[in-house]
Amino acid sequence: MKDEVERLWTILTQQHLTHISSNQSASKCPFEFTEHIHDIEIYADGLKKTIDAIQHEKNSYINRLRNVAGSLLTDNNPYITDLKDPNRPTKLAEKLGKMYDDEWTDAVQDLEKKKSKKKKRDTKNNPPLYLDIRPLEGNLLDKDTHKEYTKSGSTIKYAVWPALYLHCTNNEKGPLLAKGVVQPKARKHIDEIENETGTNDINPANYINTDSTDINADDLSDELHEADAMLDELLKGDISVEKACDNVLIDQIKSRIDNFRESHKSYRTSQLWFQYMDMIDILRRFIKAERTGNWELHLQTVKDMLPYLAASGHNLYVKSSRVYLQQMENLKTTHPEVLAFLQSGHHVIRRSDKFWAGLSSDLVIEQVLMRSLKTTGGMTRGRGMSEGQRAQWILSMPDCAEMNNALQEFTGVNYGTSDQHKEGGESRRSRDCQDLKTFLSFLISRSPFVEETSLRNIETGVSADKFVNVDNSKELGIKILKSMDGKKIDEFSFKRKEQATILSAKSAIKVDDDVIIVDSQLLFQRFLAASNGIYEDQSEIFTYELCSHPSSMFDPNGLMRTAQKSSLADAIWGKGDCCAFEMSENDETQYVIDGGSLLHRIHWQSGLSFGEICQRYIDSVERKYSKAIVVFDGYASGPDTKDATHQRRTKGIIGTKVSFTERTPFKSKKEIFLANIENKQNFINLLSAKMVEKGIKTKHADADADVLIALTAIESAKTKPTVLLGEDTDLLVLLLHHADVTSNSLIFKSGNVSKVNTHIKIWDILKTKLLLGEELCTLLPLIHAISGCDTTSRMFGVSKAATLKKFGEHDFLKTQAQLLCNANAKDDVISAGENIISSLYNGAPYEGLNVLRYRKFAARVLTNKTCVQIHTLPPTSNAASFHSQRAYLQMKMWMNKDNLNPCEWGWKVANGNLVPVKCTMDAAPSKLLNIIRCNCKTNCDTKRCTCRKNGLECSVACGECKGTGCTNSSKTVDMDD
Repeated sequence: MKDEVERLWTILTQQHLTHISSNQSASKCPFEFTEHIHDIEIYADGLKKTIDAIQHEKNSYINRLRNVAGSLLTDNNPYITDLKDPNRPTKLAEKLGKMYDDEWTDAVQDLEKKKSKKKKRDTKNNPPLYLDIRPLEGNLLDKDTHKEYTKSGSTIKYAVWPALYLHCTNNEKGPLLAKGVVQPKARKHIDEIENETGTNDINPANYINTDSTDINADDLSDELHEADAMLDELLKGDISVEKACDNVLIDQIKSRIDNFRESHKSYRTSQLWFQYMDMIDILRRFIKAERTGNWELHLQTVKDMLPYLAASGHNLYVKSSRVYLQQMENLKTTHPEVLAFLQSGHHVIRRSDKFWAGLSSDLVIEQVLMRSLKTTGGMTRGRGMSEGQRAQWILSMPDCAEMNNALQEFTGVNYGTSDQHKEGGESRRSRDCQDLKTFLSFLISRSPFVEETSLRNIETGVSADKFVNVDNSKELGIKILKSMDGKKIDEFSFKRKEQATILSAKSAIKVDDDVIIVDSQLLFQRFLAASNGIYEDQSEIFTYELCSHPSSMFDPNGLMRTAQKSSLADAIWGKGDCCAFEMSENDETQYVIDGGSLLHRIHWQSGLSFGEICQRYIDSVERKYSKAIVVFDGYASGPDTKDATHQRRTKGIIGTKVSFTERTPFKSKKEIFLANIENKQNFINLLSAKMVEKGIKTKHADADADVLIALTAIESAKTKPTVLLGEDTDLLVLLLHHADVTSNSLIFKSGNVSKVNTHIKIWDILKTKLLLGEELCTLLPLIHAISGCDTTSRMFGVSKAATLKKFGEHDFLKTQAQLLCNANAKDDVISAGENIISSLYNGAPYEGLNVLRYRKFAARVLTNKTCVQIHTLPPTSNAASFHSQRAYLQMKMWMNKDNLNPCEWGWKVANGNLVPVKCTMDAAPSKLLNIIRCNCKTNCDTKRCTCRKNGLECSVACGECKGTGCTNSSKTVDMDD
């Protein structure tokens, strides 16, 4: 067949070429050409019939193969039914979906009637199809099995349409054929957060102390849902604004809010956030007044802003606003026609006739006048800016505007706006929703509305000192405004001490009992500049910190500098062979587990009961360790030296107290739950009781368990090989200090199985102790404490590796360390501690920190290419004395001698917590704190000069004369001829 086609094609080609070469017309086709075409057509028909026959035979074979394969699949297989059946599962699912789309009434109630006819078809399947008509109210929405009806949310309010499954055997559903439809309870942006956090904390009712306010959280939740429904009706236009405002529900919610605010009146953090809400409300009303042209609302909101502007130090705004309000109040008598003009909405400018289209005059000037000035044809584009050109340009603007409008209308490109505001777009609304979810998620774990009298930063957890009064800004502003009454505006001056003081990253010092907030580095530079001419020997001022706090040991936010504890373990590991290469763990091996580390090792799945979570811990311990002792920390309600560490680790999160039993489901985040000390202690008690029931031994410490963990492991090693499982460097230090080299094998390793791809150190404690030596191991608690741990601060520029090396090499350090370890008197501790710290900063023996500070400063001034940072200098003797006391206290606690009172050793109680004493000296000498400088423009020869008036000579700090070019200075400057 192929050869015949090729032969015919060759003949046809030859005839065609002959026809072209002879320039014969198409009408004069040779007879042979026509005859061959006819033969090709006949042959093509034959080929088509042959192809059809082959295709039919192929389809027959495919059908036979399909039937055989189908029978093999469907025999004894309930998951696959006959695909030729018109009532197959997928077809029934389509019909069920069509019933929902086309025949919707009250589907769930009507379903039994429709189901009777369909049930005969369902029973053809073995097992039959399963229609899920269970009540779903209150369950979380699973979008894999159900769709949302008219609202978005994560909690089901009621079922609209059931889901269809292929089968259901032993309460296990088969594959899903058709999704069900449910109506969620509330809006998406709130419910999704509940779903993500597994808690109902997002409900505003949870922020209310129902015990003190007699508010039922369930009733409040119902009211909010009713308000949500009313808002939907209002947006759809089903009810009017007047009807919505007259609804008694609005008054009920307002009453609850007022009661809630009243109940939190004594809680400073809550008051600060109520103040934020009031300020935002003022801003919203101001925008409303501008956009709608409401003159009275405009004046009222400007008046409401005044106290906050005064308290925040916006002095010029306060003065100009006071004058503005007074002038506007006088319009009724001075210019009533202007008042009527403004009251009619003409204090704003409109570029369209829409209700929400008012614009402030300064905004319109920027949008129109300044835009015209700076674009093509404007004065900045080559026209010039002389007075005549400006006048010509301004006077011609009205005529130009008319011409411009006429041209726009003629060309059809005139200005216009869309009825749809950009804020109503899908992308903007989606972003707003996401931002709201982010903010609410943040507030869930850091609620400002807690019963706490102190003022704190909810992000960092840092509590404010007593001088911070920003939560009382409105009252402070009102007081300032009253002091302005009856004064001339150009003569009245604001006083900084009367304004609000904020909690910021900057620090504060006291000058004559007035608190001054200033950056530490800037304060240091000011003190140095001011001391020139006052102190002949500038080293005297270095006995003071010259900033608000010891910056070498404390961060700008006031918290102790965090130590990198693991660097000490790395330094010890690098000294030699510390590794336990062959671990002969067997049934006799005793495991001691750090309960705090274990607590964070197991994932808590939302929805599990607390008993089931405890069982996960028990299963993990039993599966990995044949004999185990779990040692837990104790979390007392009183002050503790690790309060600052807990505050830093929780990052300001204060978890809500949860009352639970082993059957209570867990519906929160693990971190938030454990951030509450009572929750943590109660869970430890439950877990410990469950472990004891299963034969796992447990121990509990009164506070930090590190000492108890280490001593338990050391005691066990006396009789059997022991492995301690933990992560903390503190445990390594304690093991090396207390271990007996004659005991059985003692291993320290991490119990975190997630670190499979990292190098895990497995410590042979006895080998490591022999490597370091008994003397250095005896000093390890002091080395660890003095260089920074959980209860002491890290000193800037002093690393743990360098500290360990110096203690191993310098006999002077060893001697001072022995004196400190054996000291009983506080003076001995302070003296030895200062000598140690001075040596760590490379000072000479007995040099003293105050002398060393000045020497370090002078050397760096001469060698550094940049300015000397205050935190790079050693601390003063006064600040170091408290650091030494805290290190001594921690060392004694690690040596199991913890009968000392923290308040006598570098700590104090503030807001119910132990906080470190930073320094007891002033930031600088009184001469510098009370320094007086002038800014005279003349020759400083009158009593108007501040320096002369106070009987002082002008100094280099003075603004104009610099202490040399005036009559109030004894210094003379020789001028070249």
